[in-house]
Amino acid sequence: MGIEGAYFFIETRVGETRGVLRKIKETVREAESSMITGPYDVVTIVRCKELDKIGSTETFIKAVPGVIRVVACLIDTKTKK
Repeated sequence: MGIEGAYFFIETRVGETRGVLRKIKETVREAESSMITGPYDVVTIVRCKELDKIGSTETFIKAVPGVIRVVACLIDTKTKK
């Protein structure tokens, strides 16, 4: 599997989504983050081939006040056509 980055699906406490989104955007500069609807409140996309960097980004996101849960999904470059 060739890693291109990761999607982070983030669930937040009620009323804290905007603050979580702001903190991620201020701190994780190489990421693209947006509010979404559904079971998760924020999605963050990190383009990076280094698993250590992806792991440290996940650790940071989990520590942001207001975050309940984070699901990380790696982006596999081998599935591209």
